[in-house]
Amino acid sequence: MDVRDLEYLVAVGETQHFGRAAERLGVPAEDLTRWSHEIEKATGLPLFERTVRRVRLTAAGARVESEALRALTAVRAVDSVAKALREGWSGQVGLAYVPGAAHLAAALRAKVEQDRAGLEVVAEPMWGLRALAALDRSDVDLALVRDPLPEEGVESLLLGRHRDSQVAVPSPGPLSGKTRLPLREFEAQGFLLPERDVSPSVHDATVRFLAENGVAPVWKHHRLMEQDQQLAMVAAGVGVALVHPDVSHPGVAVVPLVEKGPEHRFHLLWRANDTSPLVTAAITAATALVGVR
Repeated sequence: MDVRDLEYLVAVGETQHFGRAAERLGVPAEDLTRWSHEIEKATGLPLFERTVRRVRLTAAGARVESEALRALTAVRAVDSVAKALREGWSGQVGLAYVPGAAHLAAALRAKVEQDRAGLEVVAEPMWGLRALAALDRSDVDLALVRDPLPEEGVESLLLGRHRDSQVAVPSPGPLSGKTRLPLREFEAQGFLLPERDVSPSVHDATVRFLAENGVAPVWKHHRLMEQDQQLAMVAAGVGVALVHPDVSHPGVAVVPLVEKGPEHRFHLLWRANDTSPLVTAAITAATALVGVR
């Protein structure tokens, strides 16, 4: 079978009608009917069940159609890559993202690579200040960071926001079976907190949140780069931590707080003078993700 045969087979299988399939393909119906007999003869298989009103795939035809769909997907991917190379869309875009934004970085990477075959997003986790410095030095093309933003030199897109209204606690443990936890449970208890010089927004929001609710924990300062690293410390019993919804880690239970946690906003940043078509393509793809939680 060649690509034309695959397209014909899929069209007939999906429409169950030679006339409608022919209309979709832009060929005469009699040509498609003649082709159906020729392809059965060529394969030695009964692929179609024909009636006066419609046509169905046989069991063998359905098996062949499923492989035809897979093959056509691969062929179209090759065409997309070739087009990307012709139009200059092939290459890499570097993205720095802060802890807590891994889900957004993954969504952005998938969206870009879906929209622009041949364009790859290389994502690297780092604290906000490091990410901004890397963007300024052109070590990366994009940065996914929290508030506050630089006052000049960059442009930005608000990509998503969330509230840290969950707390990660060791499991098993006295708090892991709770359905909701008030902050007062953590009075004088170990609480993980990033150093302010590496993540001022998370540091300040967390300290302010507990202070406003009258809770004084024992702060466990750290410089961890990934939320998984922080969760490993929770599992080890070092302290608890405010976390993004839907995280998971062995030895950790994520329990909702009674109180409404601090909100974090995530912005995609790029240099104001960057006119690279690859960066522009990534920004365009990112607009479809605005509001991701």
